[in-house]
Amino acid sequence: MTCVLGLAGNSLSSGSHWPFGLLLCKLTYFMFNFNMYSSVFLLVLISVDRFVMVMFPVWSRNHRSPWKFLLPLFENFLGTIVQHRTYNTEFR
Repeated sequence: MTCVLGLAGNSLSSGSHWPFGLLLCKLTYFMFNFNMYSSVFLLVLISVDRFVMVMFPVWSRNHRSPWKFLLPLFENFLGTIVQHRTYNTEFR
């Protein structure tokens, strides 16, 4: 993400001129939005996980495993891609 912010900052400081080409422009835009949406979805997942642990401690302890952690992460990834594609098609 640090590289993406540097490229975006360079573009803003040069008066919205993008000297790096179309491929890097699209990749930077995708990475910036992907990071933004995945961060939001990850915070929601963490909040739901903590809520379940506080409200249902015994059930949570009995039903947690490392493999069950991967499914929400995969859903987070897919949700981020879908959200990015929806945003791209609606507002361009």
